[in-house]
Amino acid sequence: SDVYKRQVSTQSTWEAVVSTQSTWGYLSCLGQIVYSMSAFTFKEALRVFARAGRLQGTFGEPFYTNFNVVDQHPLLTRSGHRLLTLPVLPSFCNVNGVMHGGALASVLDCATTIAILEVDKKRRKTVSLEFNLSFPAAAKQGSNILILTEVLRVGRTSAFSQAEIFDEDGKTLCATGRHLKAFLQDPFELKEASNTLNK
Repeated sequence: SDVYKRQVSTQSTWEAVVSTQSTWGYLSCLGQIVYSMSAFTFKEALRVFARAGRLQGTFGEPFYTNFNVVDQHPLLTRSGHRLLTLPVLPSFCNVNGVMHGGALASVLDCATTIAILEVDKKRRKTVSLEFNLSFPAAAKQGSNILILTEVLRVGRTSAFSQAEIFDEDGKTLCATGRHLKAFLQDPFELKEASNTLNK
């Protein structure tokens, strides 16, 4: 069936990307090349998303609109690294006063989506194919987390990225994840994007 074929295709793509440790080194090198072909800057990509009319009232709006780009930080050790900050709002937290795992997953999703939009010359919309997460430590309510993202590979039909979330000290790793996204044929609303960037 078509569903089975898609699952096999997705699995094959994922296995090809993450099969060996040497692959990670190769992808890190590719990441440096990817960013030399960026469609627009990371800040511009975030601004386009945060101000898009269709974002209003969606699940992702509180994340995109509260992100702030950090240009200089010790965590930025490679040219492909991009860094965001986000305040841990009460609405992001669970009953224990720490950031909900679902919220952390959403942050990783949103941050890597922006990173991929930055480097995709066609500025295409994307959908998630595969998501892998772990949560080594908690992110406390009221803190400002740091989200370090990197696009490792951009292919013809998909893009592969990773992200790490740190507490505001930049030393405590709260979450880490890998994200595989498929490109849709429809580009992001370029007219709206152009208008947004001029504001």
